Amino acid sequence: MSESMHSFFNKFITRNSSLIQFVKQHDNCLGSREQPERESDDADFHTVIPCATRSSIEAQFQHVYTHQKFREVQAQFKGKANCITRLTNSAL
Repeated sequence: MSESMHSFFNKFITRNSSLIQFVKQHDNCLGSREQPERESDDADFHTVIPCATRSSIEAQFQHVYTHQKFREVQAQFKGKANCITRLTNSAL
């Protein structure tokens, strides 16, 4: 188990915990990790981050990604928004 997981579980469980205490605290531990995820999911469901470009692909990502993932993708779109593209003849 990684150090971060040890540190996290040590807040809830000690070496002297009984099996019953362990099970109860384990449930509490998992619940404490799930609550922020539920709140984030709820925020994602009720709010919309505006698109930074006119790209239809960005708009599709806006509807299907979580806010966190959409912000990552959106940063990529912003970086490419001012690129100039041109058609080239690939046949020699």
